[in-house]
Amino acid sequence: MVRRRVYILFFPFILAGFFSCKMSWYYNMNRDKNCNDIVINENIFSVIDTTQIYNINYIETGYDSVFCKFSSSGTIQYLFLDNNGKYKNIPKKYRRGNYYVQKGRLILNVYIKFPQGGGKTKEILLEEYNGILYFRNNNECEKSIRLTPINAKYNQQ
Repeated sequence: MVRRRVYILFFPFILAGFFSCKMSWYYNMNRDKNCNDIVINENIFSVIDTTQIYNINYIETGYDSVFCKFSSSGTIQYLFLDNNGKYKNIPKKYRRGNYYVQKGRLILNVYIKFPQGGGKTKEILLEEYNGILYFRNNNECEKSIRLTPINAKYNQQ
């Protein structure tokens, strides 16, 4: 009788351990995909221009009303156009990000907060063509975001 209770008590722990090992194996398998990413061996600022404002275009949805500017300290400043045609900051409470180089790849971490929740995305530089930067999601090889530099004067207020 005591053995039966011991088996009944330990069975959920064994089952939970099995599923946690299986899930960690699954996520580690999908973590680093071998896509033809750009390898950055030199200065990161040879790819990113910190003086430019970039128009963010989500390729799948076509949404493109958000802009960003990279700083030399590794943070991303998000902007929007007001009715007067001037760039205004999006508060860091709602959207913020940073960029860094890891294993020779340029990575963007973006944190978004909205009333229903929030989220974090990780984007990896896939291609650079005439100053236009193409990024992919962490678990895909297709292009997901296009950053197009615009020639505009930055008016912060």
